[in-house]
Amino acid sequence: NERVIRFPVAFVHPIDVLDIQNTIKCAIKLKYPIVARSGGHSFEGYGLGDKDCYLVIDLVNLNKITINITSQTAVIGTGNVIDQLYYKVNQLGFAFPAGTCPYVGVGGLIMGGVSIIWKGLGYLNRKFELSSDNILDAQIVLANGTVVYNVKNYPELLW
Repeated sequence: NERVIRFPVAFVHPIDVLDIQNTIKCAIKLKYPIVARSGGHSFEGYGLGDKDCYLVIDLVNLNKITINITSQTAVIGTGNVIDQLYYKVNQLGFAFPAGTCPYVGVGGLIMGGVSIIWKGLGYLNRKFELSSDNILDAQIVLANGTVVYNVKNYPELLW
């Protein structure tokens, strides 16, 4: 996004949850503010922080998609973008109600963290509601580095 110019202190590209936890703990120790970027873009530039000197945790490497045909559920890595998700579910004859911009990261889109225009609004919403309405569970790394493996037990995180 050329409208928003930020100069992060560093970009970290973790390959697993342990990398994310260690990055958060390091940033806390060094007093750097942290922002997560979910593999896509943001019209407002949120993936770079709201000012200079943020530590950006770019989750692009967390892009695995596992689909269970029997239960008709999927585990979707937050580093995917919508076109990757659409391609994978379509290969198995499924669909997912997401947005119409193919390069938006699914982490921001599904959690409603993107612009109102792209908040999971797409062609399947009338039948299947918003992307966020289809989340059954999530694994979340909190701002202190703690991992929540089952957000069903934390209604304040997934409501």
